[in-house]
Amino acid sequence: MEGDAAVRRTITHAITTLDVCRRKWQALHTPGIKSLTSCVNGRLTLAHAESNAWPPGFAAVRRGVACRANRERQTATDAIQPVLTSLEEIVASMRVATTTLRDKIHATLRGRPLSAEVEQLIASVEAMVGSFERELQLRRAVTAEITDSDGGHAAPGWDASSRLLLSAWVLEPYLDNAKLDLLMESLAAEPSQSPNSRQRQKV
Repeated sequence: MEGDAAVRRTITHAITTLDVCRRKWQALHTPGIKSLTSCVNGRLTLAHAESNAWPPGFAAVRRGVACRANRERQTATDAIQPVLTSLEEIVASMRVATTTLRDKIHATLRGRPLSAEVEQLIASVEAMVGSFERELQLRRAVTAEITDSDGGHAAPGWDASSRLLLSAWVLEPYLDNAKLDLLMESLAAEPSQSPNSRQRQKV
């Protein structure tokens, strides 16, 4: 049916859009972790500059180290903001693509019920977008904690906690790629041919 073909085209377009968004997300991993690492290093260096470990007569050196550390932190903080903005735009595009997918399918079917296959695929896509939305919230929280100018950079244990925060940024959203691949393979099949008819043709 033409409606079935239109549904498949709509799904393929949405999946392609989401895959492009996913690749853009992955491309922002390196600049994001680089900026956050620089910010952590700056905070740790500043903590060292403000510590009592310096011998007498090194006041000028301490001030110089503190100045460089603050510059490093500020540069890193400025660099991470565009990364976060881009991540937010990517997730927004994913959500629009998912909403458009469901709306277009319903409009195409004109009241006919969705097949279990299509319902499952839409649910999987929405779950994927939900994973990216949760990951975005986590990355916002990690960024806020690391770039907090009023944070206790000299507080005991901050070094270890900062490394834990950086490791949280490295994590990627959970995606059931195997399920999505299986669904896409089934959708790629000709709608007019059932598995039994294809087997009969091979005999």
